[in-house]
Amino acid sequence: MTESSEKKKKRNKGKKHISKHVLKAREAKEEAKEKEPPKQTKTKKPKAVVKDPSEAIDYLKQWKHDKSAWKFNKNTQSWIIRHMYDAEKLDKAAFSLATEYLQGLQGGTAKTWVLADATKRALRYKQYEKSPGTDGEDVEKMETDKTTKDDTEDLIRWKNLSDHDKRKEYKRARKVLEVLKE
Repeated sequence: MTESSEKKKKRNKGKKHISKHVLKAREAKEEAKEKEPPKQTKTKKPKAVVKDPSEAIDYLKQWKHDKSAWKFNKNTQSWIIRHMYDAEKLDKAAFSLATEYLQGLQGGTAKTWVLADATKRALRYKQYEKSPGTDGEDVEKMETDKTTKDDTEDLIRWKNLSDHDKRKEYKRARKVLEVLKE
């Protein structure tokens, strides 16, 4: 290597040529960042899995009648616990299987959560029974209070239920409480 080529390398060492399109892209990105409002850090909630109720019913039937082939599935268990009060998703026979399944529920946290949820539903119905028609005020109060999105959605769903469906949910909540307190 000649002396002049070494000098050129040293001179150009810190400088790299950046294409115009790369520079334009960087500028556009910076402008977009300035226009965006600052992001708030959120904890990512797992996407709700839309499960076919027949899958959950089959899971419960297999648990009851064929334990050698049955395999625990956390997602299915969670789905059952979340939807066991909905008579459209779990019919009466499936609900009775679900209550038997809940008797063997492992884990103190899960049991505590199910008990708290059933208690909340039973108390909500008792309060509704005393003064029907005031649940709309509860929705407005919940939206202004610091509650979770799930609680607000549950209260809105509750408000849209018929009196008959509210009574069904109450009966199911009482049954869950009865089974878990044994």
